[in-house]
Amino acid sequence: MRGFLAAPVLVAVALALSAPAASGAACTPSRFAPQPSPAMANTPWPTEHADGWRTHAVAAGLPSDVGHMKLHTRVATLPPVPVWGYVGRGDDLYVLGGSPYLLDMFTALILGAPRSSVPLLIERSKRYAETLTPYVARIDARSMRAKTLPLTGGTSANYTGGLLVHANGFLYAVGRSTL
Repeated sequence: MRGFLAAPVLVAVALALSAPAASGAACTPSRFAPQPSPAMANTPWPTEHADGWRTHAVAAGLPSDVGHMKLHTRVATLPPVPVWGYVGRGDDLYVLGGSPYLLDMFTALILGAPRSSVPLLIERSKRYAETLTPYVARIDARSMRAKTLPLTGGTSANYTGGLLVHANGFLYAVGRSTL
């Protein structure tokens, strides 16, 4: 396996997979694999959802024996708030970012912030999100050089959308409720 992009999203996935459920009981992994979609590129991670309960999930992801592989961390310099990571064709990796609205609030609540702080956290998150522009970054996995494309369309809240690496070779991104 060539270089591996260590993104906060992938770290969060690893933590979520090893953490017990909110009830304290261990989670039983599902053996259900979503049907492959002809729209998805044939890569390990063409969209951010690989969970079978979603209607747009993809039968993809890291191999089941990833724990036995030697992984390497490599870093790419990106604009603020990289959110989702994707694997494209060839040596291309993609990141959708610059859209922090409410993500920092969710993190604060997970870390134990009292529910009474939610209105303040929402306002703070909104103000911060208004200072950033969503973006898609293409990262060359060999050099880790990144090129970014600002997603300037749309006027809704700067909340994380999503990206799809399509089988036709194009990327489809949603930012600020605009495709």
